[in-house]
Amino acid sequence: MSKVDPREALFEHKDWRWLWTILIWNLVAVIVGSAIILAWPAWSLEHAWDHQSDLSKWFDTLHVPDDPIPPKSLCCGKSDAYKIEIVRDAIGSDGDDMGIARVTDGAEIHFKDGTIRPGIPNGTEFKFSKSKINPLSDGNPTDTAWAFFRIWERPVTNEKYIGHVYCVIQLPPGS
Repeated sequence: MSKVDPREALFEHKDWRWLWTILIWNLVAVIVGSAIILAWPAWSLEHAWDHQSDLSKWFDTLHVPDDPIPPKSLCCGKSDAYKIEIVRDAIGSDGDDMGIARVTDGAEIHFKDGTIRPGIPNGTEFKFSKSKINPLSDGNPTDTAWAFFRIWERPVTNEKYIGHVYCVIQLPPGS
């Protein structure tokens, strides 16, 4: 009786092809699914708001100015838009001289579909780089500057803070 090497008894080389095929197809599915989700239009007023209003249409034209991958991502939705006042302009080309803005309307908003825009205290200041400022050609039909950002919360203290700035929409000169 000859001894059998336990490694030989598992699978022969050709039997592993089905596993590699499944893994490759799963990887393709993840990549395609991610591309679809990232390219899906992020309606600015997606929370049961009127998509035909002038404000909604304007929000839907705003793209992240420093997004390197075309098509550029939208700045996000109305649920991420906060009215701000720009305290100091960002003048550095590499973010070396950051701008400062102050939230003027950080109220929590309850949308018609049940989602909530988290509130942040008025007067909260944050820094932003020049690369986050949208070009003046994007326009601004409102009477305020805007910032699109995410609010995060510290786990222990539950203190809210601005975690990531996507876009800063300034007022046109002379406004």
